[in-house]
Amino acid sequence: MATSFDEKHGAEIKGTTVTGSEPPTPVPGINRTWSTSFDEKHGAEIEGKPVMGSEPPPPVPGINRTWSTGSYPRLSEFMGLWPEVAIFRRFGALNAQNLLFLQAEIAHLERELQVIREREEQGEDERGLLAQRSWFELSQPTVDGEYSPQWAVIQDIRSKLSEYNAFLLQYKEICALHGPSKHDVNCLREWLIRPECGDNFLEGVERDILHPRDERYLENQRASDLVTLSREAVERDFFSQWISDEVLGKFHRWIGRHYKKPFDPESGLYHYRKGNVRAVSHLVGILLASLIPAASIFTLYFVPHMTDRLGVIVAYTALFSICLGVFTTARRVEIFAATAAYVSFLSILAFSGVFGYF
Repeated sequence: MATSFDEKHGAEIKGTTVTGSEPPTPVPGINRTWSTSFDEKHGAEIEGKPVMGSEPPPPVPGINRTWSTGSYPRLSEFMGLWPEVAIFRRFGALNAQNLLFLQAEIAHLERELQVIREREEQGEDERGLLAQRSWFELSQPTVDGEYSPQWAVIQDIRSKLSEYNAFLLQYKEICALHGPSKHDVNCLREWLIRPECGDNFLEGVERDILHPRDERYLENQRASDLVTLSREAVERDFFSQWISDEVLGKFHRWIGRHYKKPFDPESGLYHYRKGNVRAVSHLVGILLASLIPAASIFTLYFVPHMTDRLGVIVAYTALFSICLGVFTTARRVEIFAATAAYVSFLSILAFSGVFGYF
């Protein structure tokens, strides 16, 4: 029995020959004419997230594949290593539809129970009226083994309510999940396209989740129906997001790729430590936190007229609140509180005569 794959489509594993009857199933629309090698200039890893280039590697003559080397196990491994690209659909419309159907079923059961009780009251059904006043009478069968009509409907309502409440709370948690950044979506899409990574293994409706035919639909879908499970991707301030999504990519293309080695040579991913990125963001934030109050005091000292001082206070207060919003993850109420304290501090300096202009 031969072990040649080209001849018998088989493979030898630990001395045992396994043959197949057919080659791998061709993937429509995919005809590979390049190898899986990946040059440094096509990829980068930014703050734990991969950044790919926009063009595939150059074709390598002599290689022609008609099947994809990507798979769901490879994709799940990629998401496990880089949580920022763990992006999924929330299926908001289907979840809402499911809740609406359950709601409608419960509404019909509720109406059915009301009709049964009205009928029993109009017919002066003694057992039915007693069942409305006593749970024991409601839940007990008659001598013939028959239960009250109310009891069967109540049992159905109980089951449907339990299912409805569980789905309602689940949908609430799903709606609380945040959408991914455009950078993370593009990283995942690029990984799926790259021949040395996902290799376009998704097809049909599975592919349309991240590669719809209409690019405008992708933007709307990303904003509404795609969610990320990474807390870090959500809790970063705007400045840190800008550093990791924009600045580091350009830094790698211009400088980093010349001296940094790939973290994963096969896929061409590069890794920049998150601590270094955060350190840059924190350093800039600390410098601004110390410079803005000092600069405002220095400016007020050289402004003799009160009207001009009020303008200085307004300008520095606006700058202070903007910096809080950009360089921190403070909530709106915290920004208001900090800004009010800062305005009070500047007002005391401006109107107390401490600079000797009164």
